[in-house]
Amino acid sequence: MYKIPDTSVNQKVGDELVILNLESGHYFGLDEVGARMVELIGEHGEPEKVVACMMEEYDASQSQIKADLEDLLRELTKHNLIEKIS
Repeated sequence: MYKIPDTSVNQKVGDELVILNLESGHYFGLDEVGARMVELIGEHGEPEKVVACMMEEYDASQSQIKADLEDLLRELTKHNLIEKIS
């Protein structure tokens, strides 16, 4: 399970999303797909639910969505923009 920590803020800019860690100054700019993934993480927290929602919304395979989500979570966690809580 994942959550966006209190030390991170995000702002939508059109279809994109910018996430900023207020303590470190690290930030990430995400395209529409990455922004949707982060939005779903905020709503559900569980990668499996995010993948299921993304499969309903996008024309991509489960394995591709899962791989993309894992890459995104790894990068965001590395920069303390998201937290793994279980």
